[in-house]
Amino acid sequence: MESVDGMTKAQIRIIRRLYIWPVTAVAFFAAGLFAGLMGVLLSMVGSVFFHISGGDERSFMACITVMLAGMVLFLFQTIAVIFGARGKKWRQILEKAHADEVRGDYSTQLSLSLGLSSAGKLMSHSDNEKTKTAGDVATAIGGVIGLAAIVGMLMDTRKNARAVAEIEGIRLPSVKWQVVGIVLIPVVLLTAISIPPFVQSLERTRAEAETAWATIQKLERVFEAHCDSAYGNDPRENYQEYGYGVSGTRYHENDLESYIRVTVNNQGLVERVTYCCDVDIGITPEENLARAAEDMAFFHDLLVSGGVEFAGENLTLLPQFTEAFTSSFCNNSYYEDCRDEIENQGITFWYDTTPEEKFNEYTDPYFYITIDPVA
Repeated sequence: MESVDGMTKAQIRIIRRLYIWPVTAVAFFAAGLFAGLMGVLLSMVGSVFFHISGGDERSFMACITVMLAGMVLFLFQTIAVIFGARGKKWRQILEKAHADEVRGDYSTQLSLSLGLSSAGKLMSHSDNEKTKTAGDVATAIGGVIGLAAIVGMLMDTRKNARAVAEIEGIRLPSVKWQVVGIVLIPVVLLTAISIPPFVQSLERTRAEAETAWATIQKLERVFEAHCDSAYGNDPRENYQEYGYGVSGTRYHENDLESYIRVTVNNQGLVERVTYCCDVDIGITPEENLARAAEDMAFFHDLLVSGGVEFAGENLTLLPQFTEAFTSSFCNNSYYEDCRDEIENQGITFWYDTTPEEKFNEYTDPYFYITIDPVA
């Protein structure tokens, strides 16, 4: 049991509290702020590097909880210190110690903070975007100035408590390890909570990449055997949530080409089929349609022989140009776009070109046919 002349145990506790809490209050604020930043950072890391859509909810909620807890403890200790330094018991302690209280004048800072925050809130309701932005900036600056004033008041109180302790010979504890614990323990806790979802997501993406790669290899082997060139993305090197492409190309005379592009998702299913055929404006529209139909039939046979699974049965259909599309293409000039679709089969036909006044030797008009799964 500690005995100090002139001060009761209760008064010693008050002195120590007013010495320790200003620092721990700021530490709690820093921990809460850092937890909020960690929540945003972990969400970004989860989305970008571990392909967790929207980030891991459990980790994010843990960060929010720690942030709120830090802010509540900051407010509690700050209010306790500010009101404690203005209370009767502290006055009695100062009188016993014959100590002069040092207190800065923060009225100007607090008034400026309140004024900027109020003006910022009014400006944020403006219809002018620049005014809104200026209002947000003013509100933020006001908050920073107000926070600086509060921290200043806390530190003044701490200095006064230390002065009293020195006069009375009261031993004050070190707050270094308390601050380290307040800041680091939440970081370690949040990191530990975040690691398992990241590991699970990594295992999931690796398994999905292998599944998709198996399908891509089957199609790539077929295309390599029968097309002039073939290429497939490797999901093991670059995992993508939206899937991967594998294509086969046929080259024709006059630098014309046709290709099929198949999109494979992470479940190893074909979820989109695209046929693209260049158009030769030196031959008739009917001849272009016939060649495109022949190329599509060629690619279609390769696709269905690949031994892969499809996200919809309609993806195995061989597209047939509709009468409306055929009529539009044949009756228009080569410099006019046309489009049609078979909605219940998920098939869309495009003819893409350039207006005659912009058409030149580098222009490549083409047919573009897509098949998407239908419910």
